[in-house]
Amino acid sequence: MAMLTPYEPFDLLDNLVRSTFRPLSQRLREDGWGDELRNIRMDVTETEQAYRVLAELPGIRKDDVNVSIDGNRVTLSAQCRKEDVVRDQQERVLSSERFFGDLRRTIQLPEAIDDAQAEAKFSDGMLELTLPKKAGGSSRRLEIH
Repeated sequence: MAMLTPYEPFDLLDNLVRSTFRPLSQRLREDGWGDELRNIRMDVTETEQAYRVLAELPGIRKDDVNVSIDGNRVTLSAQCRKEDVVRDQQERVLSSERFFGDLRRTIQLPEAIDDAQAEAKFSDGMLELTLPKKAGGSSRRLEIH
């Protein structure tokens, strides 16, 4: 049976109190959580002619969204700006969990994109991309000998 030093019970209590009242956002980062809060979530579908991408960008303005196309690679980037909130002088922040900063995600599609014909629409925090496949960029299946 291990004996506790005179200070260990206080250390245990101190750690318990600190971990209980530490902001949730800090606890999530320390536990390896929170990275998914900064990912751009998206659905990608395909037809014979084009790819369609639906990306969630809640709280982001249209002017803060960028899309770049390079062959078959599509990169989405956005900046989530922190709005200045006027608070009562007696008010103090107990927890702040919203993410502010840069978001970025690159996906690689099976075929090259005709970037001249690509379209983007943004409404209510949803980005919709219509990415036509480049003509002549069809893939073929190799026969294995």
